Amino acid sequence: MNPHDATKRPDAHLVFEVLAIEDPESLVTLHPSRSPLSMLATLVADSSRDTDRLHSALLERAETAIKTLERLTRAPGGDLRDSSGVLRSTGGEIEVLAARRGQAFEHLTRAVHSYERCRPGPVNTPTATTPEQTLVHQQDGARQSSTAWTPPEDQQLKVLLATGQGSLRLHQSALHPADRYFSDGTGDYVFIWPATVDWMQAEGLISIDTSTTVYEGQLLFLTPRGADALHAKADATALVAAALSRSRHAPAPAAMTAPAAVPAPAATPGKPARSH
Repeated sequence: MNPHDATKRPDAHLVFEVLAIEDPESLVTLHPSRSPLSMLATLVADSSRDTDRLHSALLERAETAIKTLERLTRAPGGDLRDSSGVLRSTGGEIEVLAARRGQAFEHLTRAVHSYERCRPGPVNTPTATTPEQTLVHQQDGARQSSTAWTPPEDQQLKVLLATGQGSLRLHQSALHPADRYFSDGTGDYVFIWPATVDWMQAEGLISIDTSTTVYEGQLLFLTPRGADALHAKADATALVAAALSRSRHAPAPAAMTAPAAVPAPAATPGKPARSH
């Protein structure tokens, strides 16, 4: 049961409904400093504080207006001379505070749901399967693997090299779950197709450390099969590079030379020409 009254503390009421946390301020203490979840928790706490402050101010102005109206109902003849100015100023303040409180509560709602999507959830325990079911699943996976799309060799090698260095991490956007990307050990973006990683994981070449969330970054590591594939592709790449190097440094074929000109035979002396 929610311990907070939505009419008095709408911020804390929302936080408890979504996160089952009584005190929004306590979220910050649940995570390491400067971690992604700590930053989201700080955003939730700040938004909750702003919503509570604006809601309290709105209630105070509303109570002032109510007391003014009560005095008017008790005044003889409904004299507004002493209260009309108060009503006009209070009404404008109520309108502004209501709009600001609505914006703050909307911001808090987005922050709470972003935090709820990012925090680690319960681990799903795989259901037990019989050996026959396991064999059928393996056969289905092999059949799908043989007919599915295969990523280019350069993408496979890029993933294997980055994973072998122990720095490739998978991330997922908190606001757009379909947005997955990768980074290296320094946090810089690495251009890799998510479909390539999915395919290599299905082929048993890489595994993903799920002890952290995708929002914090999950480390990829090579399986024994992936390590063998990396060595094989690296050896093949080295052989190709060596062959290209030899072809670049090979001597050029000798230029064809024209055959030497054969000297014309010497003219034999003939009889002198007659003169007329």
